[in-house]
Amino acid sequence: MKIFKPLILLFFLFFSSVAVADKFLIPTNGNKNGKKDEENTNSGRLRRHFQSPIEIWLDTDTMTISLDYDGEDEGCVYLYNSYGAVVDFLPSINGELTIPAQGSYLLYICSESWEASADIEI
Repeated sequence: MKIFKPLILLFFLFFSSVAVADKFLIPTNGNKNGKKDEENTNSGRLRRHFQSPIEIWLDTDTMTISLDYDGEDEGCVYLYNSYGAVVDFLPSINGELTIPAQGSYLLYICSESWEASADIEI
C-alpha cells in the first residue's frame, strides 16, 4: 500500500500539470539574396540560408498570426491559401494576419535583401 501512494501522487501531478498550448512558434525557411554566381544560372541570384531575426506566432484560439521582426530591412508579408490566392497582406513585417478558416496556408515574407516562407496547417 505504501508503494501505491507515491505512484498515485505522481500520476495526479503529471496529468494536472499538462496544459494545451494555444500559441505556437512557426519555423521559417529563409534565403538571403547575394551576388550572381556562375553556378546559379537559373535565377541569376545566389541564395544562402540564414537565420532571420523574426518570430512568427500562430494563435489557434483567435485564428491569427503575429509577426515580430527586429531588423533593419523593410518588407511585406503575404498569406496564401492552398489554391495560391492571397487571403491577407501586411505592408510591413511587423503586425498581425487573420486566418479565415482551417486549412493549409503559405506565409511568404519578402524584403529587398532576403525572403522567408513557412507552411502552416490549421
